[in-house]
Amino acid sequence: MPDPSETGSAVDSAYAELSRTRKENADLKEALRTRTVIGQATGWLMSTLDLDPDEAFAELVRRSSYANRKVRDIAAEIVAGATAAAARDSSSPTDLPETLLQPADLRVNGVRTSGVHAESR
Repeated sequence: MPDPSETGSAVDSAYAELSRTRKENADLKEALRTRTVIGQATGWLMSTLDLDPDEAFAELVRRSSYANRKVRDIAAEIVAGATAAAARDSSSPTDLPETLLQPADLRVNGVRTSGVHAESR
């Protein structure tokens, strides 16, 4: 007959593994959802600001750092703004707030403090 103390620890171990697996599953689902939004925002920045994929993602990171907010939250805001603008007028992305149209490092009189101008490429 099994020792009751061993049975209890086996159940505890199985419960801990189940909890870990559930958390991992939830984290992976969130990562997939977030990845989609970040990809959409990156694509919008590429199109609107004439950036390559790395520059667009770096732009998201800069905005995140500047606002002290998570990249996924900044991305969601950009996508929501772009979606709202598209719903109003599918031909003009310029209905978005000015802060979404400018790179994050444009701060003083429209002069970039870092990065590369799209026109200079």
